[in-house]
Amino acid sequence: MNKKGMKYLACLVIILSLCSSTRAQTENEVKVIHQLGLHAGSTTGIGLSYRFWPGRLGFQVTLLPFKNNAEQINNGDNDRFNPFSELEFPRGQFVSLGLTALSTVKQFGKSKMFAYWGNHLLLLDDESIYSTGIGIGFFYEAPVCFNLMLGYGAYDITNSLLLLPAAEIGVYYRFRNKN
Repeated sequence: MNKKGMKYLACLVIILSLCSSTRAQTENEVKVIHQLGLHAGSTTGIGLSYRFWPGRLGFQVTLLPFKNNAEQINNGDNDRFNPFSELEFPRGQFVSLGLTALSTVKQFGKSKMFAYWGNHLLLLDDESIYSTGIGIGFFYEAPVCFNLMLGYGAYDITNSLLLLPAAEIGVYYRFRNKN
């Protein structure tokens, strides 16, 4: 074998050994598939959120039930120290329910870019509002990660359709599972 052939063979052996060692590291890495956090989005829901993301595809469920019978927050004589004493919350109840499909687009080291399709059902006392949207999201893989999602949404589809940009944010704790 000549010098040129030896160089190609050496490069091939080095590349194959790097690939196999990288694969061995990823197989022994800790995999994160469960995430729990707080999420607020116009097309993905508002409230406590759970994500199941075992591979390239995943899903997210977001829920917030709210009920208020009082017309305003009142703490008696200490209202002058309470900045919320005159704040009026809507009477009644509502439930925000979101279901979102997630798909990894690209992994950049510890950052992830993903596509999403969000569905948000808002149940009010006397009506329900359904909204949906698609877009791109980003997050940095850390034990507690911040999530930003931007896209386009169709709001109140069942009553009066409105098309607008969508913005979603979330903070998640990522539970670590060993393979």
